[in-house]
Amino acid sequence: MRAGEWIAVVDNDDLIHPDRLAQLLKSAVRDGADIVADDLLVFYDDGAARAHAYLNWDAPRWISAAAYERSNRTLNAGPSLGYLKPVFKRSLGAIYDESLRIGEDSHLIVRLLLKGARMRVYPGPGYFYRKHAASISHRLSAPPLDALIAAYDQLDGGKDAALGLALAEQRAALKDARICRSRRRAQGQEYRRGDGCCVETPGGDAAVA
Repeated sequence: MRAGEWIAVVDNDDLIHPDRLAQLLKSAVRDGADIVADDLLVFYDDGAARAHAYLNWDAPRWISAAAYERSNRTLNAGPSLGYLKPVFKRSLGAIYDESLRIGEDSHLIVRLLLKGARMRVYPGPGYFYRKHAASISHRLSAPPLDALIAAYDQLDGGKDAALGLALAEQRAALKDARICRSRRRAQGQEYRRGDGCCVETPGGDAAVA
């Protein structure tokens, strides 16, 4: 069987619109993008809230490595692009870091952007993102955080000062989250993303997807 030219990331408990891939690939070829993604329609298993779009953008945008990495901080004003489910060219040679249980999608994409891949994000939700209490992204423990910190320690922004700063801020945020998690555990509490105990420090809480 011949392998396809594009790879799509889809979580096993989410849904996609039947025309999503065709539309994204048509746009990618037209615009010369190596990585494409679209908005998410977030829906809740328990009906706690109404389904809603995540980005609510009205036009496509090119995404630089620095902009992508900056967005993945909770304290940044705006959505985390790490939650988007990308479609990318097989020729990029993308390989997931199998040591990661959180942040694996965003870590993969930032590595591809560091190598020069061009990413474009389109408005309109074609990916239906299921939100539920069991989501790994919402419950952080020490080993996954340690693995993600180690992975980010290997990234280098090179001559891109904005990217270097974004990576440094993300490293600091992850380490703050690790300290915060340890503090919560010492108090007999579970640490989740968005807990206020990390907001006191300059790095703040980490956005991991």
